[in-house]
Amino acid sequence: MVALSLYFIQSLSIVLSDAESGCGIGAGYKGTFSNITISNHSDVTANSGKYAAAIGSGDENVNGSGTITITDSVVKATAGTDAAAIGTGNECDSACDAINITNSTVTANGGRYAAGIGGGDAVSDGTINITNSTITEAKSETDGAGIGGGESGNGGTINITGSTVTAHGGGYAAGIGGGEDAGVQKVHIDYTSKAVAYAGGDGNSVAIGHGDYNKTAAAFSGNYPSNGTLKLSPQHHIVEAGSGPGSTSTYTRDNIWNACRNNKYAYIHPCEHVSTYYKADNSGHHQLCCAYCGEEIGKSEYHIWGSDNKCTICGAEAVPLELSLVERNNNGEVVKNFSIMKYSLWVAPYPENIPEGMVFRYWKSGNFRYYPGVDYRVFEGGTYTAVYSPGVDTYYIDENGEYQSVRALRKTSS
Repeated sequence: MVALSLYFIQSLSIVLSDAESGCGIGAGYKGTFSNITISNHSDVTANSGKYAAAIGSGDENVNGSGTITITDSVVKATAGTDAAAIGTGNECDSACDAINITNSTVTANGGRYAAGIGGGDAVSDGTINITNSTITEAKSETDGAGIGGGESGNGGTINITGSTVTAHGGGYAAGIGGGEDAGVQKVHIDYTSKAVAYAGGDGNSVAIGHGDYNKTAAAFSGNYPSNGTLKLSPQHHIVEAGSGPGSTSTYTRDNIWNACRNNKYAYIHPCEHVSTYYKADNSGHHQLCCAYCGEEIGKSEYHIWGSDNKCTICGAEAVPLELSLVERNNNGEVVKNFSIMKYSLWVAPYPENIPEGMVFRYWKSGNFRYYPGVDYRVFEGGTYTAVYSPGVDTYYIDENGEYQSVRALRKTSS
């Protein structure tokens, strides 16, 4: 057995190959490693022999595999038969602890029965984190996921953040998820990412989720491969899914998960909000929304009313409602109490009804206050009561330079 503790490649342009059964970067037959790091703007091409990963563990590793980290680099990895391009070799005892790809551009071509990024033949993957990167292609020759598990290997946890990813499953495998006869634990694609997932053309494998499995045998044993947890953003994502790129339907909101799990092909991308509409509420506002994903765009705004009592922006219509208006004198006695049909509230009560020494502040209805100077349209009937505060006599200078008397609000703590 060969043990490789640490492997660092920094600021290099290099081609590494093994024609037999060893990795391009990593361990040989039954070998293991603790960490492989490619960073600092390296440009690496790695090719492996049969049964070993291009970058990762060798054939039949029995002592676990460590962490593969690719940062700020360009990597092209091509594996031999039965091994992942980046991940584990053939029939290893366990997955890599983690595969972390950050700020990089990666092409990964896995061998027969193995994933492009993830597990080799009969090997699951552990945790794969792809962040702010471009996976130009992660592909299996046959029966392994593009990203995830090899044949009979489950996909573990796959996190795609701020990235653009293309994943081709081979044969009977998922594009992202499980290999043939296997499922996946969790796939998380954040709302800023784009992902294209092709399931293998055979069997009942799906774009994101499980690979093909024998339904009769699974029903008999009760062991169905799991689609796991698929985390998308229904407020932001659009999914175009179908049998292939030329035959898709567009799915939004609550339909995006099943679209990925019931089709061979899925293109997940942020909604570009190409079609919008205004949504009106009952508080005198409207909000621009996306017709596809439903996301609220921009800020909620007040209606702008036209002479026909319709909003000139969204078309919402104010309906005349019966208002019960109450005005009281300085002693709190009701001086007016009547019902009218109106579209809007008066700016203020009639001057003769304002209590002496007081200034009108607002109309109150329940917990809502309607202040003067704003053009309100009323959407609900009810009782609107005038609220006053003590005033103070003062003056202002008009446009002609004349002094004009006025009663203004006295500052209060209420």
